[in-house]
Amino acid sequence: MHTVHRIYIGARNTDLRKFAPHDENRINDILGQYLFGWTITMGVGCWDGTLEETMILTVVQSPGNTRSYGNKGLVSAVKEIAALLQQYAVMWESNGKAVLVPTAAAAAVPCQLAAPAPAAPAPAASP
Repeated sequence: MHTVHRIYIGARNTDLRKFAPHDENRINDILGQYLFGWTITMGVGCWDGTLEETMILTVVQSPGNTRSYGNKGLVSAVKEIAALLQQYAVMWESNGKAVLVPTAAAAAVPCQLAAPAPAAPAPAASP
């Protein structure tokens, strides 16, 4: 059975919200420690109302795509990448279900990881 994982990782938390020139090489090195195959797609995302470069890591997990670590290898790789980029959280999607995964850096900053409160209902129209 194959499981498709997509991990959405924002750029470094700096004023520019961009990846450093060496980040992609370091990320590929980290992934290579745990996996035999992956795809990285670059895009633009938004966190706390600020646009930033975003990396979407896609891994099709099958018995032959891990270096004998199984799901723990993918978890370890994502944690290392999040630490490298000093991310507060990453979004992890597996087979259509997504979760926001806080990282160790989240404890160091006042960051709202929960969904925003629902908007107040609109006033009723007058007759």
